[in-house]
Parts: sequence; C-alpha cells; structure tokens
Amino acid sequence: KAALDAALWLESERMSSIAGRLTQKMLDEAKQTVLNEIRRNESDGAIVIEMALAKAVFPGEHPYSHPPGGYRKDIDSISLEDVRSWLGGYYTPSNATVVVAGDVDPSRVRDIVETYFSGIPRGNRPPRWTAWVTEANSSRHYLIETPVSAPRVGMIWIVPGYGSPES
Repeated sequence: KAALDAALWLESERMSSIAGRLTQKMLDEAKQTVLNEIRRNESDGAIVIEMALAKAVFPGEHPYSHPPGGYRKDIDSISLEDVRSWLGGYYTPSNATVVVAGDVDPSRVRDIVETYFSGIPRGNRPPRWTAWVTEANSSRHYLIETPVSAPRVGMIWIVPGYGSPES
C-alpha cells in the first residue's frame, strides 16, 4: 500500500519512455539472454519433446506451434526498429490492464492511475486473437528420439477450449 504511488509511477514511466530509451546495446544483451535460454532448452530432452509435440499438434500460425522464446533465426533478425514498432503497437494503455489488489481505496487507486497513465498516448488497439481448436481428423504417431532420464510415452487429445459449451 505504501509503495502504490511509486509502483504505478514506475510502470507509467516505463510505458511512456521505454521505446525511446532502448539502445542497441540493451537489445543485444536481451537477445543474448533469450538465445542462451533457447540453447539451454535445446539440450533439455523433456523440452525438446514438448516442443516437437506442440509443433505436430498445432498448425503453423497457432501461437502454441512454436517455442515461447522463438527460434534462433528470428531472435537474430530482430532489429531495434522492430522492437520500437512492437512497443508502439502493443505496449500502450489501450492494450494494458492494471490490477491492484489489497487494502486500498479503489477511488484513490483510480485517481493515481489516471494521474500517471492519462498523459500517455492511448495507441491503437491491437487486433484480438480469437481462440480456435486444432482439427484432428485422424490419429498421428510420432517417435522422437532425444536424451532423457527415462523412456516416456505421451498422449495428447485435442479438446474444445476451456469454458466453451463443447467442453
């Protein structure tokens, strides 16, 4: 509660200025961090299996069909302008949700949020993803060989999305 003003001010400062303060050096360091994580994941048999199954189950345009950190070639090709463009399109008040929980006065929280965030340009509302379920018309079988601590059998069923009438 005592740090509410400071926390919201910090977030508004980050949202309003990060694109302009981002340097090539900062981007290169972040890219190396992600690439190190990708390398670590590529040597973890369990993660290799999970990603191979995700790629097999979900179509290429589905967000679950690729690793959360992306692919090396994609990370290598990200430019400073790409990141700034993404921040301008997605890291904006029109695409943000503020959640404050705890022993606070909601009207005071609203006043603080308006104070710190109202001066930031709203930005365009990014396109919304719609949920879709992968169609499975037949059984598929895969043999994935990778070093793991024990043999493993995995089975996946494609089901309707959580909360849908079909589920």
